[in-house]
Amino acid sequence: MVVADDGSAGDIGAVLKNYRDLHISYCRQEDQGFRVAAVRNLGIRNALGEILVFNDNGVLLTPGVLAQHKKLHERQSNLVVLGNMFGTDWKADTDKIRQLLEQETVSDAIAAMKRLGGMGDGREGYFSRFGEDVAAWYIPWLALWGGHFSVRRDFLDQNRIAFDEHFTSWGGEDNDFGIQCCRAGGEYRFARDIEVVHYPTPDRPNSDITTKEFKKHYKEVKTYIANKHRSEDTRVWYEIGSAANDPEKREEILPRHDYEK
Repeated sequence: MVVADDGSAGDIGAVLKNYRDLHISYCRQEDQGFRVAAVRNLGIRNALGEILVFNDNGVLLTPGVLAQHKKLHERQSNLVVLGNMFGTDWKADTDKIRQLLEQETVSDAIAAMKRLGGMGDGREGYFSRFGEDVAAWYIPWLALWGGHFSVRRDFLDQNRIAFDEHFTSWGGEDNDFGIQCCRAGGEYRFARDIEVVHYPTPDRPNSDITTKEFKKHYKEVKTYIANKHRSEDTRVWYEIGSAANDPEKREEILPRHDYEK
């Protein structure tokens, strides 16, 4: 296991000494702002395993998750496995999620979230519209959210895939990584049975995607990705977003090449 630290203020190394039986490798980069792309690359360089399971800080695993990833990758070498991330819906009640996770086991908390509703994976809207067979989507990389997913190391090494360290603020680095995996022949698999949950820290509520600031930032992210890859699928995504996965919507638009306008 590798803990890659993006410049935490606390002494994370000292905390990890309490878990020696887990054989944790610790690596840290200096705090120069939000550099999740760079720290994930740091984690990749320090990892020794054949299968890389990326798991964001605060994402809690149910028992058997790692074994499930291993089983899938043993069957197929080019898989990109996407876990089922509870608590990532933009409108989720973060206070209730914290309460459940602080009072119950991770498995029992997820069971309660299923009963209550509204606390599931933030991509459920995509799955209901386009199906759970992500590999069949026009832009399967849209489903790659960096919170919890896995790929084989040799797949990354052979295709020279890495996170783009241009990204130094929230969003974009995971979709860009996903595009690289698609170009290399990666096949996406949403594994609903791989259940994890994001614990929302009290001082970091869910982002408000309706604000002008967020929309401006996201437009800049999309512009960078579209200009970098310059392909039909990124052009269509730039124009109509997730609707690119809808055949009828794709046919209605003529992608423009001048993304900067």
